[in-house]
Amino acid sequence: MDLFYRQNPIEKDYHGHPNYFMVYVWLLVFFVVSLLSDFFENHTLAVFLIFSTAFVKMLLVVANFMHLKYEPKAFWVIPIFGAICIVSFLLLVYPDITMVKRIITIY
Repeated sequence: MDLFYRQNPIEKDYHGHPNYFMVYVWLLVFFVVSLLSDFFENHTLAVFLIFSTAFVKMLLVVANFMHLKYEPKAFWVIPIFGAICIVSFLLLVYPDITMVKRIITIY
């Protein structure tokens, strides 16, 4: 068997296919949770739940359909760095976005 892998090194790295049906089921479950969160009285909790499930769904898609689950862990640095940049940007522009609302309520 070792001779086979030395002659065909690509076959050794074959990881098989993920269980796409289970990924689909989990994506549906998180979708339903996002939809049902609209009925919560607490708007902040609903928004948090929607964004949390969106983040988990994003991780499922990236890990299974883009096959990052089977790549070296160093490849995860790129999307994590991108997410940190996006969150930093949103936190930095949040005061400017809400400034219009504050100015309108002052007058």
